[in-house]
Amino acid sequence: HKNLKIWFSKRTDSKRFRKIGAEMPEGVDMLANCLRAGLSFQQSIEFVSINGPSHIAAEFKAIIEKIKNYL
Repeated sequence: HKNLKIWFSKRTDSKRFRKIGAEMPEGVDMLANCLRAGLSFQQSIEFVSINGPSHIAAEFKAIIEKIKNYL
């Protein structure tokens, strides 16, 4: 039972990482374009968290939450 949970967790993480990896170029391009347009780094991350591909957006939302909780 415990081994099944570990296997499922690793499999889920692996699929998630593949999806994030596939979306990473578009997310990084969006981030770079925001910075070139004059947005701050935090504003750029927020933009990608709202407008980016779904899995990258979720990761950037988590970063924004950590920043807000820290400040």
